[in-house]
Amino acid sequence: VNVTVYRGVKDIIESEHEKYKVGKRLVWWGFSSCSAIRDVFETDHFLEQSGIRTLFIIDSIRGKDIRNHSYFRKENEIILLPATQVEVIRYEQQENNLHVIHLEEIESPYVLLEPVSSEKEIPDVKKPSTWTSKVRTAIIFPTIIARYRTAQLNECIQRCKPQAAAYLNGRRLSKSDLETVVQQVMIDKQCQALFLRE
Repeated sequence: VNVTVYRGVKDIIESEHEKYKVGKRLVWWGFSSCSAIRDVFETDHFLEQSGIRTLFIIDSIRGKDIRNHSYFRKENEIILLPATQVEVIRYEQQENNLHVIHLEEIESPYVLLEPVSSEKEIPDVKKPSTWTSKVRTAIIFPTIIARYRTAQLNECIQRCKPQAAAYLNGRRLSKSDLETVVQQVMIDKQCQALFLRE
C-alpha cells in the first residue's frame, strides 16, 4: 500500500533520537504497527501530553493494510514489515518534548529479508511434492486422533451403570462429544449425576 502512516512511541531515550538525523538511512527490523490516521497517535492513550514522545510520519510504499483483520478497525492499521528501510526527511522537536520525525520508505539495493511468498513458490498441484504430503499428514493425523478419542469415550460410556453417577473426569470433550454424553449417559442411561472435571 502506498500511503502515509503514523506511529507514536513514548519514552524513547535521547540516544535513540541521534539515529534520526536528516538524510540518514535506517532499517527497522521488527513489525511496526502504524495507522493511516494521525489523530490515533495524538491521543493521551498513545502519546500523552508530557515526557519524551516521538511521532513518526512514514511515507510507506510496502505497508500492509490489515484494518479488516484488526481488532481496532477504526484505527486503519497498517503494518510495516521487518527489514523496512527508511530515510529521514525531516526532524523537528516541538513543545512538550514531542519529537516529530518524517521518514520515507526506500527500496534497499540489497535483499535484507527474503519475501514471505511469491508466485514462484506455489507448488504445482500436478506434481507430488513434500508440501502436499505434509498437508495430507496434517489433515489425516487429527482425524486419527479424533477416532481414538471417540473410541475411548464410547468405552467409558459403556462402563457407566444406568441410574448411577457417571464419572468422565480428565477428558477434554468437544461439542460433539458432549452431545453424545448427554444423549447416552443422561437420557438413555438416566444417570443421576455426571462428573466432567478436567
